Amino acid sequence: MHMDLDSDYYLTRAEAELVLAQRASHPAAVRAHYYLAGHYLDKAYSRGIEKAPSPLQKAMGMSLSMDVA
Repeated sequence: MHMDLDSDYYLTRAEAELVLAQRASHPAAVRAHYYLAGHYLDKAYSRGIEKAPSPLQKAMGMSLSMDVA
């Protein structure tokens, strides 16, 4: 349930940033609001998704779930 509340919060913030981007008149402000909206959308939808290994990790045969002993 806690993750659902977090996702709802981030989605609400993303929607607010999109509205602000559409209302902004200065290109830098528009860009900043779209950037923030993207950040909030990433946060909302990244929960529970395992990140792909980096190219370096792939080259070294490493995974994110490796046990460190």
